[in-house]
Amino acid sequence: ASSGQQTSKTEASSEEEYSFFRPSPDWDWRFFPTPQEIQRYRKGWNPFSHGPILANSPDVQPKGQILVQLYVFSEIGNKQFQSNGMQAFNSAEPSPTKLRAVAPTWFLGYGITDNMELDIAPQLLWYNSFAGTGTTNLTNPGKGFNSEHANDIGLGDTTMYLKTRIRVQDPDSWRGTFTLYHGISLPTSQWFGTGTFGTHPIPGGFAPLGRLPSTKYGGLSLTEGVMWRKNVEPFRFMGSVYYTYTIPGSTHGHTTYNGDIINTRFIAEWIADDKRGLGFALEFLSVHGLSWRADGHSLDNKLASTVQPVNYHLIGLEPSIQYTLFHGPGGSLVAAAGCLFTLA
Repeated sequence: ASSGQQTSKTEASSEEEYSFFRPSPDWDWRFFPTPQEIQRYRKGWNPFSHGPILANSPDVQPKGQILVQLYVFSEIGNKQFQSNGMQAFNSAEPSPTKLRAVAPTWFLGYGITDNMELDIAPQLLWYNSFAGTGTTNLTNPGKGFNSEHANDIGLGDTTMYLKTRIRVQDPDSWRGTFTLYHGISLPTSQWFGTGTFGTHPIPGGFAPLGRLPSTKYGGLSLTEGVMWRKNVEPFRFMGSVYYTYTIPGSTHGHTTYNGDIINTRFIAEWIADDKRGLGFALEFLSVHGLSWRADGHSLDNKLASTVQPVNYHLIGLEPSIQYTLFHGPGGSLVAAAGCLFTLA
C-alpha cells in the first residue's frame, strides 16, 4: 500500500510539473497554468462560437492543433477629426480625401504547447481614394488629396505573433485568463515593390482597423500586449492593451520616425443560444498616436523626419452578431459580422 501511494504522488507531481519555468514540483510559483487548471477551465461554461471580430482571443490552441480563419475588414472614410486630442462626437469635419478600402486577412494559428500559440496573418489590400469636399487636412496640414496614387491593390503587411498564456480562468472564481502578446508587423507591402505585388501607402497611414492592433502601414513594427478574458454565464468579457514601436523608416533616402502607438480593446458578449452559437456583442476600440518614441528620438513637428500626424486619437464602437453554421468532429464553420462606427 505504501508503494502504491508513493507512485500516485509521483504521478501527480509529474503532471503538475509543466515546463522548465517550474523546474521542481516542490515550487509553488509557476509561469504557465497546469494541465489540471486547463481541464477545469475547459469543463466550465464556454460555448463554441465565433467570438469577437475586433479582438484577438486570449485563449490558445491546444498543442498540435491548427486554426484557420478568414476575415474581411473594410473602411469607408469621408470625414476627419482633429489630431491633437479626443474631440466631441460632433467635431468631425469634411476631409479633402475620401477613402474606400477592403482588406481580406487570413489567420493561421498553431498550438506549440497548451499555453503557447504561434500565428501568422498575411493580408491583401485594395483601396480607392478620391477628392472630398474638405479644404484642410487636420491631421497633416498642407497635405491635400494625392491623385498620384489614388488607388491600388496588392499584398498588404504581414503580422506574426506569439501568444503566451500565463493564467487560465477559474470557472469557480473571479480569476480570469491573462495572455501576453508578442508581435512583429512585417512591411511585406513594400518588399516586392509597389509596381508589382506590393501596395502604395494607403491614405491616412492605416489599413482598415481589424482584429490585430493597428500599426503604421508599410512600417516594421514591434508590439507587446496583455489580453484578459472572463466568462460569466451568459456573458463573456474581454479586454486588451497593446504598445507598438515602429523601427525608423526611410522615404526618398531620408530617415523617418513614427510616434509609438497604443491600441485598446474591450468586448462584452451576450451568448443568446449556446447550442447555435448565437451571440451579440459590443466591441469598443481605440487607437492613440503618441508624441514620443520608446527610443527617445525627438518627434518635433518642424523636423522633416517626423511622420505626421504625431498626436492623434480614435475611438470606435462596433455592434456585432455571431453564429455557428456547423460544429462537429470533422470541423467547424462559424461566421460573424459587424459595423464599426467612429465616435471620436
